[in-house]
Amino acid sequence: MNWRTKTEAKIEVFSDWLFENAKKTILVIFLLVAALGSQLPSLKIDTTTEGFLHKSDPMRVEYDIFRDQFGRDEKLMIAVKTENIFDLSFLKKLDSFHDALESELPNIKGVDSLINARNTYGIEGELIVEPLIVSLPETKGELFKLKETVISNSLYENSLYSEDFTMTTVTIDTETYSNDGLSNEPVNIEFDDGLEFDDGLEFDDGLEFDDDSLGGQRVYLTDAENDEIIAKTQSIMQRFDGDNFEIYLSGSAAIAGIFKQALMNDSVIFISLMMIVIMIVLFALFRRISGVILPLACVSLTLITTVSLMSVFSAPFTMATQIMPTFLLAVVTSASIHLLAVFYKDFSKTNDKKASLRYAMGHSGLQL
Repeated sequence: MNWRTKTEAKIEVFSDWLFENAKKTILVIFLLVAALGSQLPSLKIDTTTEGFLHKSDPMRVEYDIFRDQFGRDEKLMIAVKTENIFDLSFLKKLDSFHDALESELPNIKGVDSLINARNTYGIEGELIVEPLIVSLPETKGELFKLKETVISNSLYENSLYSEDFTMTTVTIDTETYSNDGLSNEPVNIEFDDGLEFDDGLEFDDGLEFDDDSLGGQRVYLTDAENDEIIAKTQSIMQRFDGDNFEIYLSGSAAIAGIFKQALMNDSVIFISLMMIVIMIVLFALFRRISGVILPLACVSLTLITTVSLMSVFSAPFTMATQIMPTFLLAVVTSASIHLLAVFYKDFSKTNDKKASLRYAMGHSGLQL
């Protein structure tokens, strides 16, 4: 008797045990899956570019060093379209829109637009930096002067205004680090009386810094916080959007959030469609309700368990792992069809569930 025969014999014995303890086994499995399923709400979805790389990947490490040094490079870009940006009513609305973004959005460094742009120029070897708009124009003369100033600066072209003066942009610079990863405690700097200036300099140990001020591991802006920025930006856009104030959202931060929404929606739709197709194929193959319900139950329990384990081990659902549900659907359904086909074929001859299950498990268990 070789190893294969011995293994199949043990699988047959295990099959008998499963049949005799079917209700207990099903109950334990359902309780286990339900316990794991409770972790589903905490599943992290990461659609960022760096999410394609492991945290220890050299490229990811270098990128994190870059972010620590220069900040986060993901921004929100808003394009505002109108008949003419150099219009008194448009500039007033743009000013209100700019203020709303600046005051209502969380986790942002600042908002840049035509309203708070800097005007940089040189006079007789001296560099002058001043606000482009000190106060909003009130007359056509002031408006014309503003237009001349903007046009004369090539840095503004195709940035703060388009060639036909029908579009301007608003840029939102997001924070690099998450607020959750920062300490709210102020830096504790104490100067002791031991700091003396006599004949020499003496520094006492009274100069102390909190652990938080020493710059431990800081958490980067999370996906949830990025989603919050996008959601509130879209909410503000809806308030200001109009016939002569058309607003369009873009930028790397927005694209990441939109990809996340699309990923979630597409995954649900795709899995639902696949389940319907699988149900039709299973019913066409077996012509039995059990032949449809049992494979689908296996698929559902496997999907819930796998995704829940990702949540338990803090493994995020990324663009790279979105193929996993489809892969599991194919593998689990194929295995179920193989086992049921052998079972139903033998059951039609013996009409003995236990014996047919034993035969199917012994014949196919090692191959599954």
